[in-house]
Amino acid sequence: SENPNKNFDDAPVSGGGATFLEILEKQLAAEKQEQAEAESDIKLPLSEKITNKNWKVRKSALDEIAEKVNELTSFDSNLFKILSLILTDSHQGNLEEAVNIINSFLEKNFVIPKESQPELNMIIKLLIEKCYSSSKQVLKDKAKDMIISYTEYLTNTENLVDNLITIMQSRNQKMSQGGVSISTTILSLFGDKVLNYKKLSSAMTTLSDKCSPLIKQNIVEFFIELYKWIKKSLFPLIDKKVKDNVRKDIEKGIEQIDKQFGSAYFPDPTKFLGKKINVSSKAITLT
Repeated sequence: SENPNKNFDDAPVSGGGATFLEILEKQLAAEKQEQAEAESDIKLPLSEKITNKNWKVRKSALDEIAEKVNELTSFDSNLFKILSLILTDSHQGNLEEAVNIINSFLEKNFVIPKESQPELNMIIKLLIEKCYSSSKQVLKDKAKDMIISYTEYLTNTENLVDNLITIMQSRNQKMSQGGVSISTTILSLFGDKVLNYKKLSSAMTTLSDKCSPLIKQNIVEFFIELYKWIKKSLFPLIDKKVKDNVRKDIEKGIEQIDKQFGSAYFPDPTKFLGKKINVSSKAITLT
């Protein structure tokens, strides 16, 4: 080296011309700027913080929302609108906290007014998309209970059915499967009278032509469940509309149902729309 005493920190990084010291200074400056922006954003209104690009700011918003929900003594429509946004968080830790907040609100057992039905439908939709379709089983299981409970607050399932079909048509296989699976669960609890099963059936027959074997099995399970409620009225919905292998699986399931319960068996719904529910006070904690 021409200058053996040259400070190593002053040596340029290969190909870039910047020294290690200069890079470190830039990193520190960027971190300082990010921290300053976060501190500034934390002062924003709650509705803006919850969709902020910085996950730490969104986390501070969730903490604030959790406190507000805990202190609620009556239904708050403005807070409910914010609740319909918190499940959009892409940060896993924030999402799990959002689930706990949504459950805490449910435990308050407030009557949800008709004018808040759009937000209610959005909460159910996001619970299916982000949580019930999750690969994390604990999140999936707890989301299922909340989807059922929140569905009981609906006055009708028109938007729910449209949302279920949109979810089923997703390119995300887990999301698509989640849409089919939860449709069967809702049908088994609320019955055919409150669901536009013809619309759901049409979407599922279309999906059955180009889906994975697992989703196809879920579709078969839906039609078998639907048979319990509408019996022979099912056949026009699937005749010449599903492939032979799918139809054969449905017919096998129907045979088992008739053998187990008898062809005259009709189930009764166990859940109902527009009904105020009693929910356990036990809090959900994700681990």
